[in-house]
Amino acid sequence: MEESLLLISSVFASGLRIKKNKRSKEMKFMKKSELLELKDFLILWSTQSVSQLGSSMTGFALTLWLYEKTGSSLGTA
Repeated sequence: MEESLLLISSVFASGLRIKKNKRSKEMKFMKKSELLELKDFLILWSTQSVSQLGSSMTGFALTLWLYEKTGSSLGTA
């Protein structure tokens, strides 16, 4: 399930879609009108990515701050 969601989000985010064929899978670029239909999904995906980046940066900064204040690496574990 998780792998399929990652595939779907990476395909939509890159502006490509998979067109299934009997012989092979081929990628083709999406039309502008098709991208506009995904506007809400792309906004949600991008804002969640920014949120995750901010959370990771905060966790890293708090670890550095705690180490600076206590001088002990045990406190940061």
